Amino acid sequence: MAKGRSGYGPLALPKAAVDRSPRRLEDDDCCEIPRSSRLLSMLPVGFVASALMPMAFTEAVLAEQLAGLISPVTNSDEPLSMQGQLLPVLTPTFIFALSPAMGSFIVWHQGSVAAGRPLRCLLTFGLSSAVVGQMLVAYSFDVSAWLTGSSEACLNILFLGLCLIAFAHASLGLAIRVFCVEAAGSPTRVAEALTLAAFIQIFGTTLGRLATWSPWAKLGYFRGLATEACGVNSLCFDVKVNILSAFVFTLLAGGLAIRATALAAVGKRPRRWRFAKKSASTDQASTSPQSPQPEHHEQAELGNVVEAALKDPGMVAVLLTSLLSWTGWWSFQVSVERFLTNETLGSIQGRAVLRAGQLVQLFAAFVAALALPRLMRSLGTFGTWLSGSLLLASLLLLSVTVRSAQSTSFTVAWLSAFGSVLVLQSSLPYVIASRRAKARKSSACLAIALASVPASAAEIFWAWAAADVRALLQSEVAILSTGAVCAVWSAYVSSSAILRDRDGATLQSHRRKP
Repeated sequence: MAKGRSGYGPLALPKAAVDRSPRRLEDDDCCEIPRSSRLLSMLPVGFVASALMPMAFTEAVLAEQLAGLISPVTNSDEPLSMQGQLLPVLTPTFIFALSPAMGSFIVWHQGSVAAGRPLRCLLTFGLSSAVVGQMLVAYSFDVSAWLTGSSEACLNILFLGLCLIAFAHASLGLAIRVFCVEAAGSPTRVAEALTLAAFIQIFGTTLGRLATWSPWAKLGYFRGLATEACGVNSLCFDVKVNILSAFVFTLLAGGLAIRATALAAVGKRPRRWRFAKKSASTDQASTSPQSPQPEHHEQAELGNVVEAALKDPGMVAVLLTSLLSWTGWWSFQVSVERFLTNETLGSIQGRAVLRAGQLVQLFAAFVAALALPRLMRSLGTFGTWLSGSLLLASLLLLSVTVRSAQSTSFTVAWLSAFGSVLVLQSSLPYVIASRRAKARKSSACLAIALASVPASAAEIFWAWAAADVRALLQSEVAILSTGAVCAVWSAYVSSSAILRDRDGATLQSHRRKP
């Protein structure tokens, strides 16, 4: 027998196929997979996750320019209407309210013959809503001027377009992450797929910020889009150019995502075999008199599916950790601009440093996305989350040093470090939730839907409470320190989950002691 072989002659297996060392016992793989094969297997996931990029692009544009866009429409002497108050928080509100319902909708149809259709329906409806909503937002001033010319009509059109964009963001976020979990298969692949989706979303946000910083009127581009209601030198013109760019990205990425999901549904079988199998299963279900009874019984038990999912203490730990960590993150988001412009570097230099730090965050996010799956394998998921929460708390407390140092290079480095935290918080809750759902043989779709709620809840909280907290504390450093307390609390919950977790919330398989 040749050394390092498992058999005799030319049919002997390589050593990698039979190596049972602990390092090769990760997940459900028994042998080393070439890097090229792993990258090729992630291509469908990358194609589908690319649909997150135009949505993040749109959200970044609206976050930067929506306040200035609606200021000419509303009267500054009168308080904002309910529509005007809801415009900045429409997307998190839709995600908070609709994600559990969408997850339950997909779970409800899992026992049917066309089990994959709800996921593709969510993807198609989300892309269609995004396209229509982007067109309404881009041409809101033109349409209102053509109809009545009143500011109320313009605000109504903006509200309708933003509602469609918010619905698209909620449905696409859920459908794409569920596809990543189902297409990846093994826990390591799931972690890599969800990390890739998080980085694509961060890339879209950075690209949207770059678009808002570009003075299209001064550059002389796209002057043909100017109209009487939306002149060249107006903010409306810049918003129109940016939203129409997102519209083009949505068409390209959406078509790619729909094609990738269709190919993943077909697989390696010819299309006619898929239809033949579907018709055969349909005929069998129609001829069998007892087949509808288990399905009806299964669907009858899905009414309390959210309540059953929340009975898992591990899932509760995921939601609580995510809520606290995202609360710490949004304390940074709502106060960083005022912190740099009012307390650290001044108005002009502070905005320039903020933009530079936000650009460098993309590089930090890329490095963290490459290292995060390996950290999950070595430290475990909750262990990685514990480290990330402590890193977030340290960065938030470091604001005192940033204010005293008043160094531009140190401030840019401090801002860039938050990119790695964002990748971690955008992927880890979904990884742990899907892992626990598979370990308990429950719905991963519903777990991902529930895991998307805490981030939206934290954003809604800071959108409504930021002014009151700022008036109470009278300092941006105090707000950042409050976020650091939430991050430390999140680390405490993660450490408790590490001690109490017993059903495979980490990416490593349970190994037998020698």
